[in-house]
Amino acid sequence: RTGENVRYDLYAVSNHSGGTSSGHYTAYCKNPYSGDWYFFNDARVSSTRSNQVVSSEAYVLFYELSS
Repeated sequence: RTGENVRYDLYAVSNHSGGTSSGHYTAYCKNPYSGDWYFFNDARVSSTRSNQVVSSEAYVLFYELSS
């Protein structure tokens, strides 16, 4: 896509809390069909708002090329 404006959409965030030798991972993922966001924490999954996805514990951000 040379010379075009390219846009990416965030669809998931992996979070890490704790230190380098120990810690805990959680994740936010967006449902590709409904656009709803979900929070994954061990065996629990709960719906969340998109403004909760922004976190200082974000470790890896996942983007997809917008259509």
